Amino acid sequence: MTRTGKTLLMLRGGRHKEFAYQTLFEHGYRLVAVDTATSVSASLASAVELINDIYDTDEMVDAAMKLRRTVGFDGVGTFVNSPVPAVGRLSDTLGLDYFPESAGMVLASKLEVRRVLANAGVDRVRHRRVDSAEDLRARR
Repeated sequence: MTRTGKTLLMLRGGRHKEFAYQTLFEHGYRLVAVDTATSVSASLASAVELINDIYDTDEMVDAAMKLRRTVGFDGVGTFVNSPVPAVGRLSDTLGLDYFPESAGMVLASKLEVRRVLANAGVDRVRHRRVDSAEDLRARR
């Protein structure tokens, strides 16, 4: 098993990710987090900056930069789509080899991703809205 000794900043952990965090810990990673007070990542992180609005990119980036100054981190991750624009902005700001904020804005919206894929002619899974069990049976 490889021990990296690296610190990962997790922007919003999402629910039920304990297995993923355990895997990070087993591989020698230290976790720091930007999240809400009730999240799993906030309870497992060695350092945390709390946020109020999970969709506020400015708040997330400000909290992440505070962690950067106080404890540092080697990489940024997330399990959910709301912080993806913040990951892109951090990549731009810190010179990380991730995607830019403009791509994060697209990636944070499933509808926008579908539009971009359709415009590029990329085959993709077709989606339909289903509002009830009867609707599902009728659309098969």
